[in-house]
Amino acid sequence: MRLDNENSFFDRIKSLPIEEKIQKEIFETGIMINNKEEFLKRAEIASKAIGVENIERLIGYLTNPMEKASDFKTRFIGMGEYISVIQDSIFEILYYFKNDSIPYLKEMILRSYIPIKIRAMNIICKLASCSIEREDTISFINDNIDDLRYEVIIPSLYFITRIKQSEIILGILDRFFNLYHEEYEEYSDGLYILENIYRYDKKAIGPYIEILKDYALNLTFRDRPNLEGILIKNILGDENDDVNFCFYESIGEINNIRAALFYARIINFDKDIFEKLKKWYTIIKDPTIKNKIEAAIRKYSAHEGA
Repeated sequence: MRLDNENSFFDRIKSLPIEEKIQKEIFETGIMINNKEEFLKRAEIASKAIGVENIERLIGYLTNPMEKASDFKTRFIGMGEYISVIQDSIFEILYYFKNDSIPYLKEMILRSYIPIKIRAMNIICKLASCSIEREDTISFINDNIDDLRYEVIIPSLYFITRIKQSEIILGILDRFFNLYHEEYEEYSDGLYILENIYRYDKKAIGPYIEILKDYALNLTFRDRPNLEGILIKNILGDENDDVNFCFYESIGEINNIRAALFYARIINFDKDIFEKLKKWYTIIKDPTIKNKIEAAIRKYSAHEGA
């Protein structure tokens, strides 16, 4: 919907029955979900139209989705996709309620089901990154994250990296790295956490360099299919990459490659990693991964013998 005049829009929306108004705003926001800039703008407008006094009614639609609007029937065919769009829209609207949304977000993190917990953690971290109840949120996360399900903890360890310059956040990342490295080393969780530590504070990766090299050269990773999408998305910390892994029977060696490429970003030259990258380059088919390996080889070639 095109808004020529924001004030006139709000005058019109005030005349709608409240439940119709809320549904309209959720749909009008959701329809923009594939255009990030417009989606964010529309969520902000929706928050003003709905009003903070109706925040609990809005939240009610997270678990009680309304019948599809006509525009949704052709764009979001599956029920799973439809519910996901509705929930993403509601949470983005909640972001624009700022401080008023935080008690509800905390409640959802502690007492809702997994997809809601994950989305609530995302938004509360986004708010904290904008200095909205930052210290209180850091304390809340530190006090409660250990009690959350694994499926919530893993994406949360990415979300918290938005809250910069906090020793507590760095401590959380270190705590979970030590846990997953020691108890679940064969999975890629430790590598994923190291990527987040580096994203958070590049200097903080120093004590983990030798472990990272071991991940690249020696560790045989086991698959964790239900979460590999989250982890692969962060290959080399390049969040916008869509990497096609269909050429591989197992994700395991891809995690060795992830570790080697990550290591090559940090260390100017290492003979062992260099030789391994050259070997992988000859056998890897996926063009995106092959290009990343080639770039690392060029870097190491330039430093060889220097």
